[in-house]
Amino acid sequence: MNTFLTRHCPKLYQRRLFELGWAFLVAFLILGLAASGLSPFFKTDYSWNSIDTNFFMMTGRDVLAGKTPYLDFYDHKGVYVFYFNAFMVLLGGRSGVFIVELLVLTYSFFMLAECLRILDLDLGPLLFVGGLLGVATMMAPNGDSIGALISPFLLTPMAVLLQGLKTKNSKLFFTANLLNGLGFAIAFCTRIIDAIPCAAFVLIYIVYGIKKREDIKILWNALGFLAVFALGVAPAFIASSLGHFTSEMLFASFVHNFVYDGRPLHVDELLRRIVSGLVFFGIALTAFLKRKSLSEERFIF
Repeated sequence: MNTFLTRHCPKLYQRRLFELGWAFLVAFLILGLAASGLSPFFKTDYSWNSIDTNFFMMTGRDVLAGKTPYLDFYDHKGVYVFYFNAFMVLLGGRSGVFIVELLVLTYSFFMLAECLRILDLDLGPLLFVGGLLGVATMMAPNGDSIGALISPFLLTPMAVLLQGLKTKNSKLFFTANLLNGLGFAIAFCTRIIDAIPCAAFVLIYIVYGIKKREDIKILWNALGFLAVFALGVAPAFIASSLGHFTSEMLFASFVHNFVYDGRPLHVDELLRRIVSGLVFFGIALTAFLKRKSLSEERFIF
């Protein structure tokens, strides 16, 4: 098999096949062995942290039963969370959620590997898998994670943006901003705090465009971003208008969600956030100190 790939596949495709295979394997191990709330290998849910998993599957069943979000059942998330889960439950209940999340995590890990490839970072298999496992413990410890479900919409524009920076291709910038508009819309109607990366991409492009004195391109990219964003949020507002729950949706998604995120944290969650913050601060500080020796795409990443 390796001989066949060497002869008939360019090195780029060989690396992508390797990345895709490892991404699928790690996603399968995480969901199959750790997420007892979803895994077909567990008859009993052993996770103390699977409340969200079971609750979101319940909201999906409620939507399929014709119940109205925020009126017949409630959560402080955007309405797309309920519709995403209704779609997954429709595919096959718990098994449907497992399959969709397996595909989503595989794609997300693969796109993360693509970002590293664009940056010309060669990682060994153990480091690569270790990094994916580290991300996975944050994203999907109990399955049916909102962060995991919307991560493809955040990682895809990141990869396209990095490729655009590396090749100085303005068409890729425009494509990245269109995809970012979609990601912002999905996060806006799912969990607003996850729109932070999208806002960061916008800021990065604006600073880059001003630096390059590309005022007209900034305007066109902004219009494209806003147009896709409007199309992305339209189904949520159409559904809420028809179901008469627009005010309840806005209150839950913004007011209640921000209050919830500002709640006192448990010790384990607080420590996890402190460690994550220190790691990200260390990376950012290192990038700033070495900014003169880094390429634009590596510095921004």
